[in-house]
Amino acid sequence: MLRRDETNQVIISSEIIDSKLLPPNRPTLVDIVCYGIGSIERSNTSQYQFALMLLFKNLFKITGKIYAYDPILSQIDIEVLTHYNIESIKINERAKRAVTNQTLFYMPHCPLGLYNNLIEANWDRIKLKDIIIVGNRLDFYNESDITSP
Repeated sequence: MLRRDETNQVIISSEIIDSKLLPPNRPTLVDIVCYGIGSIERSNTSQYQFALMLLFKNLFKITGKIYAYDPILSQIDIEVLTHYNIESIKINERAKRAVTNQTLFYMPHCPLGLYNNLIEANWDRIKLKDIIIVGNRLDFYNESDITSP
C-alpha cells in the first residue's frame, strides 16, 4: 500500500513535471473517471496505477470529481479511494458514461469493448472533444475483442 510519504513524493514529483515539462496550454479538465484500476489492497501494479491517477489530479489541476470503478474493489480499496476524495462508482457502467464537461478517462488495461462503449456513449461533436482517454493502444487489440463486456 502507498504510504503517505510516498504519496507526497508523487505530488512533489507532479509539481516538478508540471513546472518543467508540461506545456502551459494543456487541456483544461474538470473530472477524472478511472475504470479498471484493480485492487489497491492486493496489487502493487494497482498501487502504481492509483499513484498515477493522483498525479493526473495534480498535473491537470482537476477541479471537479474523481470517480473510480473496478468490479474487484474491496472494502479497504473503497476506504482508500474515499480517503483521497475519490468517489467509488457503485454499479458497473460498462464505460457507457456520457460526459457533461471535460473529462479524463484513465483506463489501464481495460478490454477493448469498454473503450468502444465509452466512445459510443459520447459519439457527437461536443462530447467527443471533451474526453481524453489514457489507456492501452487500441491497435494492440484484435477486432474480435470489441464485444461489449
